[in-house]
Amino acid sequence: MKKVLTIILFEVFLYLNCIDVFGQVQIDTILPQKDAMIHEYINNVNKNYGDYPYFKTQEWTNGGVPYSIRSLIEFNLNNIPNDAIIDSAFLFLHGINHNPLTKPNASYLCRVLNPWDEHLVTWTTQPDYTMEDSVYIPSSTSSNQNYKVDITWHVQDMIINPESNFGFMFRLVNEVYYTRMQFASSDYSDSNLRPYVVVYYHYSTEYAKLQHELGMNFKNVDPLGRLKFFYRERYHEGTLDYEIIDENNNVILSSNTYSISKVYGDNWISIDLQCKAIPLNKFYVLIVKDDKGRKQFLRFLYAPIWLSNCGTPQPY
Repeated sequence: MKKVLTIILFEVFLYLNCIDVFGQVQIDTILPQKDAMIHEYINNVNKNYGDYPYFKTQEWTNGGVPYSIRSLIEFNLNNIPNDAIIDSAFLFLHGINHNPLTKPNASYLCRVLNPWDEHLVTWTTQPDYTMEDSVYIPSSTSSNQNYKVDITWHVQDMIINPESNFGFMFRLVNEVYYTRMQFASSDYSDSNLRPYVVVYYHYSTEYAKLQHELGMNFKNVDPLGRLKFFYRERYHEGTLDYEIIDENNNVILSSNTYSISKVYGDNWISIDLQCKAIPLNKFYVLIVKDDKGRKQFLRFLYAPIWLSNCGTPQPY
């Protein structure tokens, strides 16, 4: 009876501790680390616009010659710990003379893939970017329309993988003249109109975050043998696609044998590994796959302090 009571009290402690941890929401307001415009017109392809007052994308002509304008922006997120759970993150942009003259000015924020220098980058030397998971910004309905752009998933990814944070490329959806979307940049004269990001996040000491690459870091299961992790579903609800493998790549548990439901958005998942004939005190890897086939990983040690009726309690 004493052992049962100890387990119950420990559960209550974990629950209260969990409430305390998740209740402490942090808010950070972050100004751009750097931004720059790049210009395709033949006389400007090698010019740097690192101090340009506008963060803009445009399709226009000069003397009948069409050209594109794009912009780059990057935020330093190093003050947010990489074990933080991002609840939401928004980019605030203040419109300055949008002009969808003959074409819609709907635009994309695309992830940049390489480093770039604010005072060296040009159209000719612009970094690579990817259209995958681009953030859509709908066409403006007024000349000075402001935007609050949801970049939550990207900020979470940049926090987990800081080496992948090279900011965003700002470009039109359809690069066909004549159209422009234009905002104040970090060099705009009125500092109140400059872009900024607001990040809402909290810490989790109990639920682990999945990694995009499998490293040597690991998490232990909780004292009662449960593997707890955080997963953000970006597409739709359904069944989590996962598997747990041992050090010899043998599948120990998977979605084929043990189904776990997921919802759209944040999922706080707990897998009870007791009574599943999993050898104790060994390392395993959890692999979770999203609907596009992309994998996330978590290495963990299965070394519970207490076992249920499936086994004998381990020393506390």
